[in-house]
Amino acid sequence: MSLSLIKGRWKWLSMIVWRGKMEVVVEDILKCTFDICTMIFNCSFMFDKP
Repeated sequence: MSLSLIKGRWKWLSMIVWRGKMEVVVEDILKCTFDICTMIFNCSFMFDKP
């Protein structure tokens, strides 16, 4: 196995891992944003009740 092949494969692998991590981070951010929006909506809904 040549060194350049290993390097190329490692780069490719790290890209997949990095992309996977980024997708997880984006998912977490969206989930948190959704939770916060739901919380705010529920709170404002509670306060709006007479």
